[in-house]
Amino acid sequence: MEENLPTAQVAPQADQGQAAPTPVAAEQPPLQTTPPATQPPAPVVPEATPPEKKSNPVLWISLTILLLALLGAGGYFLLNSRKVSNSGAEITPSVSVSPSPTSDPTANWKEYSNAEGQFSFKYPPSYGNIGLISGPFTGTSKFIQSFSDPTTIREGTDASFDGLSVYLVSDMKSASISGYLSAETTAMSKSQLVGTKELAAVPFTTNGNAGFAIEFNPTLKYYYLPSADGKSAVVISRTYSSQAFLSIFDQILSTFKYGEATPSATPTSSPSATLTP
Repeated sequence: MEENLPTAQVAPQADQGQAAPTPVAAEQPPLQTTPPATQPPAPVVPEATPPEKKSNPVLWISLTILLLALLGAGGYFLLNSRKVSNSGAEITPSVSVSPSPTSDPTANWKEYSNAEGQFSFKYPPSYGNIGLISGPFTGTSKFIQSFSDPTTIREGTDASFDGLSVYLVSDMKSASISGYLSAETTAMSKSQLVGTKELAAVPFTTNGNAGFAIEFNPTLKYYYLPSADGKSAVVISRTYSSQAFLSIFDQILSTFKYGEATPSATPTSSPSATLTP
């Protein structure tokens, strides 16, 4: 029994002198490229719309009731006020607040009285009859007393201090105070210490008394207080070394008055410093 064996096929040989056929390359299947992975788009979230506000009927009702109550109360008070005004009755009495009394800085001061000149004034209790300041330039003047702060006086010098001296002029050379003041300014102008300074009598009023002041130099000033009949005058010469004394002197001057006066006891101390222009 013969088996059917496959027969090998032999490629035909090429004839000598002919080129061998070029083998044909097998066709390669096309390369498959994987596309790049792309991220899916983010989902779009729709904007949240706020819920529509609904009016609260309870709130509107409450506001309406409150408004009606206010209108009713206003009308009630207006009606009652008209009734009271027509009847002439007072609703609320006015209350007046009286201002508290101002303390008097001179309440605890001493008082000096002069029976000859019929005048008086107050001065600080610590002041003494010390320190003499020159008096008027014309007329016959009488030294009465000095009132000075002893802590401001420098012994053996003519330096300014805080104090005043009182003089009484009883025989004026002129029949009027204006004539006397004119003679005073003329006499002061002739003094070498004044120089070219123009002097003038400046009127002032203190405690109801009319007077005149003449500034001789920056620290020395004269105050003239004529009596009611014009025949005499109290002359106060004032000097100072501290600005605080100027306020104290104004307070002293504010207590000056003419009238019946009992003589005051004169301090035993005597002037130890003299201030002369």
